[in-house]
Amino acid sequence: TQRLWHSPRNKLRLGSGIILDGRLFIGDMQNIVQCQDLATGKVLWEERLSAAAGKNDCWSSMVENQGRIYLMNQSGDTFVFKAGPKFELLATNSLDEPTNSSPAPSGADLFLRTHQALWCISAPASPAAQ
Repeated sequence: TQRLWHSPRNKLRLGSGIILDGRLFIGDMQNIVQCQDLATGKVLWEERLSAAAGKNDCWSSMVENQGRIYLMNQSGDTFVFKAGPKFELLATNSLDEPTNSSPAPSGADLFLRTHQALWCISAPASPAAQ
């Protein structure tokens, strides 16, 4: 009786989404991501993320770090998009290795596990720190 909105189950979902600033960011196994308004359920945007090459299916959960959302597909492409009410793809980076895992942020570092390796992506150290 207190339901705000309902979205029928119509997508193949495996990974978890993110709730941030009154919005739900979620993807499906075909690598289509969308942003919904939490108060109304209205879809604010929906986009298909395209693989550089190989398998574009997505079993990953989204993670957020510093206003950016990270999501990996099974080919090892990491998509970075803005956590906002309008879709803005910031980068697509490929490791060229298959994966079924989710990115894991730790501070300014991002850990990515593929079938062959564990990667740590971080910003270069500042000259003062060297």
